[in-house]
Amino acid sequence: MDNVTFNKIVEVLDREIKWAFETRAHAESQSAVNYWSGYYSGLKSALELLLKVKSSLN
Repeated sequence: MDNVTFNKIVEVLDREIKWAFETRAHAESQSAVNYWSGYYSGLKSALELLLKVKSSLN
């Protein structure tokens, strides 16, 4: 994966993480909070894994 593609993926994940965090903060029910917490957590894990893979390839 080239750096341009990697940076675009990281940018999209970062934007989604911020959006999910804000959406979770405004959720009106506990089930919505739980949903957005899981979504946020999954995105954050994906970003962390992607960064680990990238650093191991360098």
